[in-house]
Amino acid sequence: MKTMIELIRTYQDEITTGSIFFNDVEICRSIELPWAHNAPNMSCIPEGEYSLQHRHTEKFGDHLLVENVPGRTWILFHPANHAKKELRGCIAPVMEIRGQYGMHSRMALNILLRNIKLTGIHFCHLKISSHENTHGAVGSPHAKIFKVLRNIGLVIGAVGTAILTAPVTLPATLIAISGYLVTAGGVVTAVSQLTILHDDTPEPKPTSDES
Repeated sequence: MKTMIELIRTYQDEITTGSIFFNDVEICRSIELPWAHNAPNMSCIPEGEYSLQHRHTEKFGDHLLVENVPGRTWILFHPANHAKKELRGCIAPVMEIRGQYGMHSRMALNILLRNIKLTGIHFCHLKISSHENTHGAVGSPHAKIFKVLRNIGLVIGAVGTAILTAPVTLPATLIAISGYLVTAGGVVTAVSQLTILHDDTPEPKPTSDES
């Protein structure tokens, strides 16, 4: 089975916004630089289909590398909340968009990475298009309900983990409750994800754009 991540864009003068779908279910939004004819460090990348590779660095932690982008190298999915200040061609998942800013980018990327991990598949396929080139609704109402439950499960698990890993001495009762939160969050996330997956039967010289 191939994992499909689709980014559907809306182009604006100052920013490119989008919605990220995981196997046809919208899980977060995105921000990018505006389209500037694929100019390195100044433009989002062209629409098309790419492969994704998991990557880890000290700067960004766990993130994704977009491979084989024409005329560009080191295009990443990495956390950022301001396209013009923090991106040079890369893609930043965000939970919501307010004007020119994205919100809770690290959380959005973690949700995307968690979904990929739950499939047990290392190869991911990315398709980038725009609303003008997309036909029909994406995702069923049934799947979207479980998408919401899955994200709630991820948040519950993250809260429990944060409490358990806090660098302070905690009461035994609080530790026990945190353990239950981690377990409950994992169960809700796993069940929701399984339900969603069941429902969704010559080039110019490359220039590094890593932010």
